[in-house]
Amino acid sequence: EPVGLAFTASGGGYQGEIILMVGVDNNLTRSTGMTVLENVETPGLGGKITGKSFQDQFKGLLVVPEIELVKGKKPERDNQVQAITGATISSQAIVEIINKRLSEVLKAFQQGEHR
Repeated sequence: EPVGLAFTASGGGYQGEIILMVGVDNNLTRSTGMTVLENVETPGLGGKITGKSFQDQFKGLLVVPEIELVKGKKPERDNQVQAITGATISSQAIVEIINKRLSEVLKAFQQGEHR
């Protein structure tokens, strides 16, 4: 019995392409995690997207409604992640990449194109 779904997602960051692996639960409503596979973001700034503290925010994160980024404060809702200080563009890129790809995945499942 499957416990979820994993898919790759990619898009532009501050310096160039970011490639992710994203996991979601069987209901396609919560993230089981996110890992950055490739990036060329600025080390020490945007490069922090590979850090445990940023990536851990995506474990158990509600992805429907779509993920939101908050800056300068702690997340207040189950679908929010906190931006990395000094790397808002890279943080926002991650959120946009996941939201866009997840929308495509959900659409494929609704249309029965996932097989």
